[in-house]
Amino acid sequence: MEKERCNSGSGECLQLADRLLKNCINNHKSCASQYPITSELPTRVIDTSEVNPKLVDSGGQHGTFTALSYCWGGDVDFKLTTDTEQWFRKGMPLYQFPATLRDAIHITRALGIRYIWIDALCILQDSAQDWAQEASRMHEVYKGAVVTIAAACASKTSDGIFRERLAPTHPRCWLDWRNGDDAASKVFLRPGSELWDERMHQSILHTRGWVLQETLLAPRTLWFGQQQLCFECPKGSVDEAGRTIRIMEMYRSKEFIQALRQQVLPSWRRRLIALFRERDLPLAVLVPWPSLTNILQARDLLTVRHRAIIRKPLTLQGYFKPPATTQGLSHFDFWREVVDNYSSRQLTNPTDVLPALSGLANEFHRATGDTYVAGLWNMDIIQGLTWTRTPLRKKLPNGYIEEEPTLPKHYLAPSWSWASILGRKVLFMANSQFDYVQRFAEVLDISIQPATHDPFGAVRGGSITLRAPFLSLGSQDLLSALRSPSPYPKLLAEIAKRLTYDNEYRQKHRAYAGQQFAILQLIKWRRALRATERVCFLLLESVEGEDSWRRIERLPLTAREDVLTASAELAGSLEILEEIGPVLEKRVVRII
Repeated sequence: MEKERCNSGSGECLQLADRLLKNCINNHKSCASQYPITSELPTRVIDTSEVNPKLVDSGGQHGTFTALSYCWGGDVDFKLTTDTEQWFRKGMPLYQFPATLRDAIHITRALGIRYIWIDALCILQDSAQDWAQEASRMHEVYKGAVVTIAAACASKTSDGIFRERLAPTHPRCWLDWRNGDDAASKVFLRPGSELWDERMHQSILHTRGWVLQETLLAPRTLWFGQQQLCFECPKGSVDEAGRTIRIMEMYRSKEFIQALRQQVLPSWRRRLIALFRERDLPLAVLVPWPSLTNILQARDLLTVRHRAIIRKPLTLQGYFKPPATTQGLSHFDFWREVVDNYSSRQLTNPTDVLPALSGLANEFHRATGDTYVAGLWNMDIIQGLTWTRTPLRKKLPNGYIEEEPTLPKHYLAPSWSWASILGRKVLFMANSQFDYVQRFAEVLDISIQPATHDPFGAVRGGSITLRAPFLSLGSQDLLSALRSPSPYPKLLAEIAKRLTYDNEYRQKHRAYAGQQFAILQLIKWRRALRATERVCFLLLESVEGEDSWRRIERLPLTAREDVLTASAELAGSLEILEEIGPVLEKRVVRII
């Protein structure tokens, strides 16, 4: 029996961490084959072999190193700059390091590893050029680290990684542990609240945008929580109690990232997918198939009727199937799952919205060979344009929730990208390769101007040119359109209702005299094996001084429902579709 671990920095805890890491390296064949323990070192690393850790250049050498995933905050002056570089290279006493960084170095030494990579100390924080260059390599850093140390409970660098375990408020119940050894051990019972550390999995670290790719790209992660330390690799997650858990959520599972690296679309399938896209043919279908097993196991004819025929998936794309789901996801469905979770997280600098996802974008590019366009993909662009984003909200002292009227201070992305506005969760209209999608829009051109040399990082401009059904709404203020006569009163009433409290419109609208507004028909969508159909339009406004348009909102309308009786929403949508259907005309439109 191991001694009771009262502090996560105790010798017993660090020995356990070392055993868990070595078990993965030595016994997990799939992990060892795909993630060797040595790789090319990052440009700069912290050498922990001497008493005073110091910054060194790797010179392209190979070695073993750890990486740190943490929240900044606190002592933000303790970082690498052109002024402090000489002091870090000479070596600094460990006691001068902020607690989180100091504890990470202590863990690295306990694991018998010489080098550690910490972004604040290994990237010149006052050099935009160095930051951009190193940020573009960050996916290689976390992928190459033998293990990433996650400071799950530290909200700032002064908090530290290690925690005193909460003392039990009840007496221990000791039992003999008879396992065949000559000397019987003693064990004691612990409540489940101690064994499963919810605070670790709901910690502030999981709310940070950068941490998503740091977690997914790392082959192995050591999580240090309040009551537990936890080791995670593609085989699953194991905690101090010895329980191994398979992570079910794709957006945070190393297992699915490992599968992504293995499911690389061959060139012939990429060409075939492009051909099917051009001809608007489905890339995936659910084929009815008789199930002999279900028929033989059926207890009555009613069961036979409902279970004799199953739906087998047939797809040209990737097939990632999370546990307890009926349909697998394509590479692009998987990407939308990632964006869904990533967009719910926080970024200190909104301009990091694309750089903090660039490592994962690079991985998806390697798997699909597709062109990345400001958070979306060229082969999936029409479905990608159906996004909407929930607003930022804050809790008032009286308990009420209100939306934050936040506007971007800097350019983030083209208006057609989900990354163009501030907000929370991004939701797409069509998110499964088995959904029925009728595309009305045709892509003629996509242009992106990267802000740096990294094609997956920040952008300084971009446009998309579509040929699609289009309707001009004239040059009237949409919020007061009802006070003016119009041939489309029902459509304008719906738009005015949506824009009154709309997050995207408030952030993007740039009014000028004679400004024009329009709608563009994008897709009709129906979920697989369902009857409800929705049509997606984009609401556009003209850009002053340019022959271009700006997206200011998504406009979804219901064309059909599952239920037999029509709802008020369906009735209103059908009236709008009837109103505008005859006057929609195809037009070439450039959106920036």
